[in-house]
Amino acid sequence: MVYSTSCCSALLAVLGSKVLSPGSQGYNASLTSYYSAQEAALHPSCIVTPISTADVSRAVTTLTRLNCTFAIRSGGHSTWAGDANIASGVTIDLQGLNAVELSDDRSMVSVGPGNKWAHVYQALVPENRIVAGGRVGEVGVGGLTVGGGLSAFTPRFGFTCDSVVNFELVLAGGAVINANETHNADLLHALRGGSNNFGVVTRIDLQTHEQGDIWGGVVNYSFDTIDQQLIAASDLASASPYDEYASLTMSLTYATGGSHGVSNTLYYTKPVEYPDTFKPFTDIPSVSDTLRTANFSSFAKEGTANNPDGYRALLATSSIGSSLQVLTASFEAWNKSVAAFSEVVGLEAILFFEPVPQVAYQTATLGPNVLGLDHNHGGLVIVGVAVGWTYESDDALVTQVAQQIVAEIDEQAKDLGEYFDFVYLNYAMDWQNVIGSYGAENVAKLQHVSKTYDPNGVFQNNVPGGYKLF
Repeated sequence: MVYSTSCCSALLAVLGSKVLSPGSQGYNASLTSYYSAQEAALHPSCIVTPISTADVSRAVTTLTRLNCTFAIRSGGHSTWAGDANIASGVTIDLQGLNAVELSDDRSMVSVGPGNKWAHVYQALVPENRIVAGGRVGEVGVGGLTVGGGLSAFTPRFGFTCDSVVNFELVLAGGAVINANETHNADLLHALRGGSNNFGVVTRIDLQTHEQGDIWGGVVNYSFDTIDQQLIAASDLASASPYDEYASLTMSLTYATGGSHGVSNTLYYTKPVEYPDTFKPFTDIPSVSDTLRTANFSSFAKEGTANNPDGYRALLATSSIGSSLQVLTASFEAWNKSVAAFSEVVGLEAILFFEPVPQVAYQTATLGPNVLGLDHNHGGLVIVGVAVGWTYESDDALVTQVAQQIVAEIDEQAKDLGEYFDFVYLNYAMDWQNVIGSYGAENVAKLQHVSKTYDPNGVFQNNVPGGYKLF
């Protein structure tokens, strides 16, 4: 590899002021805008801030020619160090690619990958349109989409990646191509879950849907309601037929000092207040709530407020069935382990459950993805183990305990016959086998696409962030 200073000098020659040097105001602003403190602590030799596809092409051409190492950053909402940033290499910060353009017939929106979902919704809501995008407004469009993408609208429209009509991207040699069902369809399918392994995505064209206000919000409960909560969650996730308008995230929290709580984020994606589907949850006495009828921009802002950045962060995941037994076993594995966090300063540990019904795999109409889930799989529940804390000195302990929790959840689910070998990329840590969980057939497809469009392996060898194919 060429020294990064030489890479930055060459980039400066072709992109001028769009290359930010350490210590500059723009460089510091880019670093401080990462979600996790671990990502913000990495200091690249320079940061490239393109504002056009042509800029990205020049940057990638230069980086490839000089054999430089680099990272690709969309919204920067990953938790683990090195996913979308790099120490002593070059970071391509795509936040300047933030156009949002609705087609004349309003059926498609073209979105720059540097957008945050809040910006997308602000453009679509006045037109009574929506996309199956992120629920937290500050999450980036690019990373969520190529990682699969869960949404409040997933039961109706599938994963976020399933709504992609076309990707524009820059290949290692600088060529700009489009991937859609007519041209480069294999690449389109690979990008639906295949992450940053093929090129730098510079535009995403997404199918839109008619959508007015929805009902929902966050409901907070005392921890002694946990038995009722798990029963209600199991019943909702196991329902057949599943109410495709219903989306749930159940979060169990433990904070420094030993305080516990339960909060449910409920979305019903049409303006029906207190729908029968959510009655088992709304009948449980609560401490407070934000339930209301509003447009989705309002809920995305609330999601951002409930996910502040700047802390040390970890997020790991598992996928399990929906029986009361397996949800209870997962809760117990987490609950008995969080005591190990008692001395961690500034701690908030969360276990969350997100049902993904079988109908979500059947609603995707634009072609296949590579996630490995199809109509032959039953509905599953994606489990998240999230931790926030203050000091680097606690990193090893937090990681060790989180790994133990995930391993025990997996083991318990296997014993109950309710383990799904699916690791959702956008909730995964670097020590999890995301790509392998897609299944051997999809791994082979991804590797074939990589060899076709990136024959020299630039995005396998020179881009260390993300989950690699080989």
